[in-house]
Amino acid sequence: MKRTIFTSLLLVICLSANSLIFSQNSSKWEPVFLTVSGGNYLDGVEVYFKTDICNAESVVFIKFINKNDYAVKLSWFDAVFTNESKWIHKDAPSELQTISLTAKSEKAGDCASSNPQLTIKLKDFIDQFDHFKRFSTSKLTISID
Repeated sequence: MKRTIFTSLLLVICLSANSLIFSQNSSKWEPVFLTVSGGNYLDGVEVYFKTDICNAESVVFIKFINKNDYAVKLSWFDAVFTNESKWIHKDAPSELQTISLTAKSEKAGDCASSNPQLTIKLKDFIDQFDHFKRFSTSKLTISID
């Protein structure tokens, strides 16, 4: 009887720990490689991404950080790199994303859709999350706003 209680308690603890480890916010911000050398800083702006789940759907959040003393306007096309070494990008004029950042500020995607252009649904690029390797921008331009 004691062994059954101990085993049940151990199972509950393991499942609780598993839920915490794989919770919605378990992923970390990773750099978006903006330069050929893998740099994450371009014209005073840093860019990061992380994967997450929103409403049972796999998404990528993007975060832009403006380190400049002036406002900037960013424009880009979303792109995804797969485990099969394939780039999939959106490049139709209607798919151009834009956002403005004030001096010394940042904006990031979230499940509340505060900045919808910073939340990318992976199903729009690939059919299985397991094929996703990393996010990038295509044709990123940074201009004074």
